[in-house]
Amino acid sequence: MVLMVSGGADSTALLVMAATDVLDVQDGRGRAKIAQDRLCVLHINHQLRGADAEKDEQLVRTLSAKYGITCVVRSLD
Repeated sequence: MVLMVSGGADSTALLVMAATDVLDVQDGRGRAKIAQDRLCVLHINHQLRGADAEKDEQLVRTLSAKYGITCVVRSLD
């Protein structure tokens, strides 16, 4: 499963929830279990916001590493 993570509040929360098994889709079946070894984070740095874009990229890299999740970063201009 690939999670697209921008570094914003929503996608960062999704990453943490997926990594810590607390993702609850509220479909009546309980919490979703995500196979950690099949989880990958993808971050696209569009290089549009200067230093802020670099901070977002670093946050995504750091959180991915904290949870032992592969992180792929691509820079586009």
